[in-house]
Amino acid sequence: MHKQEERFAQHDYLCNPIFLRGILLKKLFRFIFSSAVILLPASQAFSWGSQTHKFINEHSVVHLPPSMSLFINNSQFLRDHAPDADTRKSSDPTESPKHFIDIEDYPEYATGTLSHNYDSLVQAHGLSFVTNIGTVPWAAIWSMDSLTAALRRLDTASALQFAADLGHYVADGHQPLHVTSNYDGQKTGNGGIHSRYESSMMNTYLSTITITPTQVHYVEKPIDFVFNYIYGAHVYVDSILAGDTYAKTQSGGSYNAVYYTALWAKTGALTQKQVQDATVDLADLYYTAAVNAGIISPPKEYFAFSVSSLSFGNVLLGSSRVDSFYVANTGSAVLTIDSVKTATTLFAITPASATINPSDSAKFYVLFSPIATESVKDTAFFYDNAGGSPHEIMLDGNGTLTAVGAQLVMPHAFSLSQNYPNPFNPTTQIRFETPVSGFVVLKVFDAIGREVAILVNEQKLPGTYEVQFDGSKFASGVYFYRLQVTKEFFGAGNYTAIKKLTLLR
Repeated sequence: MHKQEERFAQHDYLCNPIFLRGILLKKLFRFIFSSAVILLPASQAFSWGSQTHKFINEHSVVHLPPSMSLFINNSQFLRDHAPDADTRKSSDPTESPKHFIDIEDYPEYATGTLSHNYDSLVQAHGLSFVTNIGTVPWAAIWSMDSLTAALRRLDTASALQFAADLGHYVADGHQPLHVTSNYDGQKTGNGGIHSRYESSMMNTYLSTITITPTQVHYVEKPIDFVFNYIYGAHVYVDSILAGDTYAKTQSGGSYNAVYYTALWAKTGALTQKQVQDATVDLADLYYTAAVNAGIISPPKEYFAFSVSSLSFGNVLLGSSRVDSFYVANTGSAVLTIDSVKTATTLFAITPASATINPSDSAKFYVLFSPIATESVKDTAFFYDNAGGSPHEIMLDGNGTLTAVGAQLVMPHAFSLSQNYPNPFNPTTQIRFETPVSGFVVLKVFDAIGREVAILVNEQKLPGTYEVQFDGSKFASGVYFYRLQVTKEFFGAGNYTAIKKLTLLR
């Protein structure tokens, strides 16, 4: 039996107590193993549950601009036809793999080198391997391509059906148990968690989930976008399994109201996030399809510096001076700064890249560290996706042997900045400031509190520092970094701060 046949046989039969009634388990398995996929009945179990699919499709339109009235005015159609992809499982033998991906079964996943290209993976592993592992990322892309084509030819009926299907596959990609080979907890003693989580629990608590409207964004590379939310969903697999184990201890092993209350207590927050993100990501893909089809205007990106130049004046040799400025995005699409480059190494700019949402801004720091008694002029080039790239800001400073006219800029308070970029793959920068001399320890921990890296462990003078964390040897997931500064002199004060970072492979 192929892996996909076994998986969907288990999904469609083993979670159906009516079917099990009066049939010996041995005969059931004999029947499953002798049946073709095309004979399997459709089931809403193991696919977020029909009601959750309808909820995600219906609420995705709250993020869309008024120009996308076709989707907004037909939200009921999108809702009603959200389960259609599940229904097709009983008649279309190619449908079942489109609802999942056992991402860990690709050997490249562990090393962070997994290709997102379907043809490349088929060439590397064979069609059977790729199909059996699941094709939900490409099911979303295929539906989006069909949606774009239908919109381009003004076939609104087909467009709405493709949009409903796209919503189904996007929702499946946000369900953590749809993106893991341990999809039913069968490897960890959590058998049956799939339907308990996505159907039984969701049918009880779906009404408590709220969707916050946000602004849609154009997606430059849809397949990478899809894989990113799949990687994000995979982070929560262990949390759901741990929630199931905890809930069973609370209910004495029974799957009763006590169990589901405890399961929701442990997984409700992540579920709210995944459902919210599913509606937003679906709206982004709808918007992108409409732009690509030419039925609405493409987004515009605008790049604006808060200053045109920075002058550091006289800076004492052997010391540094820090200044800062803002880059604002006054356009209608996400502004992506890929890199920042200078001709000399005397000016160091952080962060080296940034993603800035419309109507938002990002702060950049420039550190000038002269090494000679001379005037230094430089230009910082910002390479980005906005028109007119690269954008330029002028920099200048002067090295001096005396402190006359030099004013060393030192931090006035402790601070630990959010790592940049975040999420990241595989490296990210962590910046911190200390206004006093002291022993500084900066460590990284995994989600359950185990120490995985020591980035700083030494005496530091007052100043601003930046270190890099390389996550290439670690699995995708949520990590935490903690800064501790132990005072060197009385009255200086100790400092501790913790922040979260996310590695997406």
